Amino acid sequence: MIPAPALPTSRPTVSAIRAALSGSDCETPATVFDPVSARIASEVGFQTAILAGSIASHVQLAAPDWIVLTLTELAHSVRNICRASSISLVVDADHGFGNPLNVVRSVEELEHAGADAITIEDTDLPAAFGGRGKERLISREEAQAKLRAALYARSNAATVIVGRSSCLRIEGLDETIVRLQLFEQCGVDALMVIGLENEAQLAAIARATQLPLCCGPVPAALGSEQLAAHRVRWRITGHHAYAIAMRALYEAYCQLHQRGDPADYSLAQASAEDLQRWMRGEQFARLKNSFMQVPQ
Repeated sequence: MIPAPALPTSRPTVSAIRAALSGSDCETPATVFDPVSARIASEVGFQTAILAGSIASHVQLAAPDWIVLTLTELAHSVRNICRASSISLVVDADHGFGNPLNVVRSVEELEHAGADAITIEDTDLPAAFGGRGKERLISREEAQAKLRAALYARSNAATVIVGRSSCLRIEGLDETIVRLQLFEQCGVDALMVIGLENEAQLAAIARATQLPLCCGPVPAALGSEQLAAHRVRWRITGHHAYAIAMRALYEAYCQLHQRGDPADYSLAQASAEDLQRWMRGEQFARLKNSFMQVPQ
């Protein structure tokens, strides 16, 4: 009998995300949303990826990023991605799905599903009734409690816990610095800032803190080298790959509906070889030969 090949995929002992935090460059994780996208990102050279809450909500529910996705649904996505790929995955866990006790459960579930890094933010979520769409923050004390709970809950010291703040766009720079310093005191591994508008803000934050920094989309004037010089070790540039993929799907359906004949498609398509490689077709064929044949 042919020896059966090992199916995917062992997770690295030290994640690329943690290694990046110890480095000197600013990396850009790929946006992934399912096992195939994670495999493609890994194949083209990405070592790190992010599953954003907004993207998970769109993929799983076709719903906006309004905290209608459940922890169970997010963990299911994480598990499928991590089972199929060894890419180092950052998971946007929003507010931790509730109070500090809920954060404990969230970190347990996401870490068990394979997350290498988990971000917990200080935005008051879900939106309050009667709030008229205005963003609000939880108190400094609750934000600290959530991060301490996240650190308590992780079972693997290699799992990266990131304290994320939206304070800059809500209450300004001074309060942001205070909060980030409090996050550091909790013992998190990195700090994430959303809403940076210029290098002066970033420089002030870098001077006032010690931990590696992460950020969301920033103005074009802030390139990777400038970000790295201010201790930014990874940044999220937006989820363009997902938007491009959705547009391609829309165009394909339009052509199929209007023309009917696949021979008339004008869009580029993945080859049969690509599809086989991304689904590990050869490995499954060997498994079939190993386990689905009558012994001779």
